[in-house]
Amino acid sequence: MQAIKTKISEGGIVIPSKYRKQLGLEVGDKVIIKPIDGF
Repeated sequence: MQAIKTKISEGGIVIPSKYRKQLGLEVGDKVIIKPIDGF
């Protein structure tokens, strides 16, 4: 999976549908965001 750019909206962080489907994420799922040096 390639790195992507996204944005923070009033409702939260936007994860494009292509990535949500690949990761099997559903509305209401909890995710962990981990910053990586140089990203």
